[in-house]
Amino acid sequence: MKPLLKIAFFTLLFILNNKIISQEYEIYKFAGTTRAVEYVVNEQANTGTFNASTIDYGYDETSIYGTTYKNRYYFRKAYKFNLTDIPSNAYNLTAYLEAYYGDWATGSAMIKVLTDNINYNDDAEVYNSVAAGSKLFTVDGESGTFNDYTALINSKRSQGYINLGCMLNENSYGKGNISLLLKITYDTPYSLTAKNDMSGYNGGNIGVGKNVSATSKTSPNTISDAYSGDNINLLAYENQSYGGYNWIWNAPEENEAPNNKSNWVKKVGGTVFTPFSSSQSASYPVISGDNGANLTGYLKKVCNLTFTNSFNGISEPGVIKVKDLTVSAPTAQYPIVDGNTIKVEAITQTFYDVKYTFSHWSDGNTQNPRFITANSTANFTAVYVGTPVFTNFYINNRNLHSNTYIQGQQQLVTLYWNQHQSSNVTAYKVRRGANINNVTTWNIIATVSSSTTSYTDSDFEIAASKSTGSIVMYDVKAYYSPDQTVSVNEAITVYANYAPIQKIANSDSTSTELPVINEYALNSNYPNPFNPTTQISYQIPENSFVNLVVYNALGQKVAELVNQEQTSGKYTVKFDASNLPSGVYIYKLQTEKFSDVKKMLLTK
Repeated sequence: MKPLLKIAFFTLLFILNNKIISQEYEIYKFAGTTRAVEYVVNEQANTGTFNASTIDYGYDETSIYGTTYKNRYYFRKAYKFNLTDIPSNAYNLTAYLEAYYGDWATGSAMIKVLTDNINYNDDAEVYNSVAAGSKLFTVDGESGTFNDYTALINSKRSQGYINLGCMLNENSYGKGNISLLLKITYDTPYSLTAKNDMSGYNGGNIGVGKNVSATSKTSPNTISDAYSGDNINLLAYENQSYGGYNWIWNAPEENEAPNNKSNWVKKVGGTVFTPFSSSQSASYPVISGDNGANLTGYLKKVCNLTFTNSFNGISEPGVIKVKDLTVSAPTAQYPIVDGNTIKVEAITQTFYDVKYTFSHWSDGNTQNPRFITANSTANFTAVYVGTPVFTNFYINNRNLHSNTYIQGQQQLVTLYWNQHQSSNVTAYKVRRGANINNVTTWNIIATVSSSTTSYTDSDFEIAASKSTGSIVMYDVKAYYSPDQTVSVNEAITVYANYAPIQKIANSDSTSTELPVINEYALNSNYPNPFNPTTQISYQIPENSFVNLVVYNALGQKVAELVNQEQTSGKYTVKFDASNLPSGVYIYKLQTEKFSDVKKMLLTK
């Protein structure tokens, strides 16, 4: 009888993500991620047809009808599975042997673990080693098996390999195949990074400790051996320097900086951010899937704001109100966390009898009080305008008064006042309100220098009382040259009578009586050019209302020297241009019947 031939195909497979790839040998290392891996090396069993006359391997003697036959029923294969590519720090390792048997007839196969030392170049040794191996399990016709052999694989990891064999164990007709897989899964330690974030900068120091208290490390700090369940203790260090700024932890309980709070955030790939703590000292429990995670503490920039005052003409620092508290200016730097708001207010204040009121901030903003949202270190200056305080009331620094009536004497009204204490008050403007031609009008009748403390009005004489004179009001206003402002109106009352003959005795305006004046005339000023004062003279042949005005080259009025009713005569008026720039000026004399203009040159 012809021997019965049964051929067995032993196929080793590699499985990755449920995809079957045949005849591959690869090792994939994905730290922290469970993978199904098959290790296959050196398929070296003899799968050829044996010669029945010379080789006994795989034969069995069977007696049929008294005749003995040697029939080949047993085919065997051995495989060496490499375990050296399993990382030494792998944990949570599981190992499964999976086998499938396929045949066109009923049959089965055995899966065995073989001795460790096999010479794969010796077919007889391989063949006998499979026969002698320890049976692990039997796989029957296409049923398939999936068995946990974790302990077995762990016992072989130190030597780096394991020998496994497959063996048919039935004698039916047909062809068959066995698929054998060693599937190993494991985890490896996670690698995490702890770091600072200062608007994208990750340097500085950071506190890190794995299952121990956090200690100072250089940021970013890599934790390369973290396991699921470990606690990463973190500490954010304040007052770190970067980009010229101080960086702090803006904690939730910090009431003065309610915006832009600090927190700890985990990021694993992509752009998904997971906040896990707002405490400066935090603990993060490592969980599955954290490999490659960044644990980032977001520090916040401190913007130092300084507030100052600007008073034109003086160097006094003054005070300013910050967060509703009055403090000295310039202030110490106010540390404000980026994105938070502070309230500042410029307040009215007085120095040397000059009252300074808020005009605007140095950046052009006019709000007062003002709410400033910080985004950088900056200085904010409150700009003020000064107005001289010159009054007989509340602050007695003027003491404006006139001479008194002396029985039997005719005397012109003379005003007296105290000198203003500010050196920036460079002139006084004498203002009069009087009834001329039954109309009460106010006019600036003179402008005198800051050293002058008296003025004689040539138009009015002192009267004994109200019943013998009229009410004439006088005001002397201080002129503050840095801001070109004058003090507020405040007049005193004098009883006086209109003087028919003007005799001006002070240095600002003089009149000389001449026998007869027959014509109008406006004379050239003297000296010309001048700096800063000059004399302007004119004459009028009859009583008339006189207006003498000075204009600049643009036609703008810069001074009104005379604006009143005057009697016939010659007059000289002093023009003081201390507060004016160099240039050509025009002065114009206007009466009811005459008008004339002339030029003069101011050179400084």
